Amino acid sequence: MKAEHRHELKTNDLAKSLLTFQDYVKVYGGRVFLGLAIVILIIVLIVQRMGKSRDEAIKMQDDLAYVIGQIDRLSRAQVVGEGQVTMRPAEADQVRRILQEIREKGSDKKILAEATVAQGDYCWALANFPNVPGATTQPSLRPEKPRDDLQKEAKDTYQQVMIQYPDEAQAVIKARFGLGAVAENEGNWDEAKKQYEAIRDNSAASTSYQNLAKAKIMRLEEIRHPLLVGVVPDKPEVPKITLPSTTTPSETTRPATTGAVAPVTKPVTETTKPTK
Repeated sequence: MKAEHRHELKTNDLAKSLLTFQDYVKVYGGRVFLGLAIVILIIVLIVQRMGKSRDEAIKMQDDLAYVIGQIDRLSRAQVVGEGQVTMRPAEADQVRRILQEIREKGSDKKILAEATVAQGDYCWALANFPNVPGATTQPSLRPEKPRDDLQKEAKDTYQQVMIQYPDEAQAVIKARFGLGAVAENEGNWDEAKKQYEAIRDNSAASTSYQNLAKAKIMRLEEIRHPLLVGVVPDKPEVPKITLPSTTTPSETTRPATTGAVAPVTKPVTETTKPTK
């Protein structure tokens, strides 16, 4: 009897628990499913956002590579033939817009630092764009701004890299090269040397960058102390040498008293002219 009673009690407890679960599902089931759906939706959104961010980062890298290529072409532009130029400034007019988009939408500090360096390089390339015949009448052949304004913008942008991204070593090195070039153009040799020495002494700089900085420092010394045209370096004075006379000296002529060797002369024998 006791065993049957215990079995009956267990059966009743199980029935009550099942009944309680059903009631729980009826009361809270909708909320549970709603919460589960929200969690799944959040996971999906996170995955989508990560994928979108990854795609945007790839696109920014591609855009940055394209921009750097355009700036390199612009910096190498030359006037050839009859006033023709290998690349017009108008061909790179999208560079500024693309760089602005990267700097506004990007989140990767490395990409942002590289984009800021590229912005400075772009302004510097325009500031040093060659003078092209016909540029006064054809806007596509001249920079978008005065050269002094572009040089100042390049300098400010390079300095911005140093302030905003001091931990991005490669970008800082490139910015220092840019600041050194601007300082050279301004005739500020001490500032240029300071920038190049910072690169030379930077352990994070590659060997090629360090060697380039050393070469620029050596070239600065030549620029600061140029050899003027027509000025001959000091040389020890060469003693004058008196050359022997090519004429026969007269009786009253005395040998030279200088340190030079006097020419050896033979006595002149007086001859009598025959009488007619």
